[in-house]
Amino acid sequence: GVAYPGIRLLMLSLAGADGAGNPDLVAVFRRELARFALQEATGTKTPPEWFQDGFADLFSGPTSWRREGTLLWAAVRHKLVPLLADPHERSTEEEPRLAGDERRKELISAESVDFLDFLLAAPRHTRFPTCVDALHRGQSLSAALHEAYSSDAFVLELSWRRHVARRATLTLTALATGIPMLGVAGVIGIRYIRRRKKRPSEE
Repeated sequence: GVAYPGIRLLMLSLAGADGAGNPDLVAVFRRELARFALQEATGTKTPPEWFQDGFADLFSGPTSWRREGTLLWAAVRHKLVPLLADPHERSTEEEPRLAGDERRKELISAESVDFLDFLLAAPRHTRFPTCVDALHRGQSLSAALHEAYSSDAFVLELSWRRHVARRATLTLTALATGIPMLGVAGVIGIRYIRRRKKRPSEE
């Protein structure tokens, strides 16, 4: 799908991006409509591409397990890609470096969706319209986030990173305790079934 906010046109294709057929048209429509709405609201000062993609993908439907796994695995390995520039580096770059393999692009996509979800989660969701309004008035994304959330954009991203790290830790803990418990339950179940089968022969 492709959105053209300037002429209020939204185009959908019956073929997927890779040429395959039968794409999820509902998800594609929701994603491109969300992108259209964001670009319409921000006006000529469009936010960075990763921010637009994250907003659009967030509203396209539930987060996939693959995307969540990509994000949490990167968090565990401390390999998250910075989305916003560190002010101490005196950089005005608001786009993460997109050059690299497909895995890096996939990670940036997963991060952008989760970061937007973080910004729109209660109670922060009431501040997002202020961010959009600031973008509409021509401010940079970092300045708009600072105005809306009363926090430096880089610090805001660090808060989100800590949030992701906690989720990753909880997920690993659940897996570490859950899988052995399933194994124990399986062994107990097998032994119980075997005992049930032996009883008739013994009688």
